[in-house]
Amino acid sequence: MYNDFLQVFPWAISIILGISLLVAMLVVPYMQYFFIRKGVQQSHAEKKKKRRNMLDLMQEKYEWLLYKCFAYPKITLSFGVLTVVIGCALFSILPQKLMPTADRNQFAVEFLSA
Repeated sequence: MYNDFLQVFPWAISIILGISLLVAMLVVPYMQYFFIRKGVQQSHAEKKKKRRNMLDLMQEKYEWLLYKCFAYPKITLSFGVLTVVIGCALFSILPQKLMPTADRNQFAVEFLSA
């Protein structure tokens, strides 16, 4: 019963990781080149002349957040440690199952309600 699942599981993981590697190495750099054409260094006057698009707004907010993170490193590191601790606590609280229980020769999907 579990044999069918366990035979294809390594192949599925290998194919998924291979496709993920191809996307990360080929598609993402191409999209970055296509969508981010302007250089990093621009004068302040050039920024005000052009019409701002969504990418400019996202870059502006990212630079603001980056500045705040470097201005307050203790708060930034505390927030990072806190999120890891919360993740570990949730991981230990939630029930873990590797395989669902099935009495028949098929898979059963169980939804647990809290």
